[in-house]
Amino acid sequence: MKGRNSKTSGTRKGAGSSLSLGVMLWAALISLTVMRILVATGGTMTEGEALLSACAAHPAGGYVEGPAGVPLLLSLLHFFAGSGPTLLRWISPLAVLVL
Repeated sequence: MKGRNSKTSGTRKGAGSSLSLGVMLWAALISLTVMRILVATGGTMTEGEALLSACAAHPAGGYVEGPAGVPLLLSLLHFFAGSGPTLLRWISPLAVLVL
């Protein structure tokens, strides 16, 4: 009788350990993304962001600073999310999460 009841639940490894590893990996990935977002959105506006924000207030095709289309992208972001570069700063951490 003693042999029958001596089974322990901790002897079986397999699906449970890989599941917990996957959960830990996702938790680490999400926490790193949150930390990246907090670092990216903290701080003041840089010179380049201020210039592009001013260009976004009046989008045109002939701006020489930055890649073409950035003022238009910023004007669309300002339309949907209000002023400030906060939403623009979210793009990089979220892209790292997706890739």
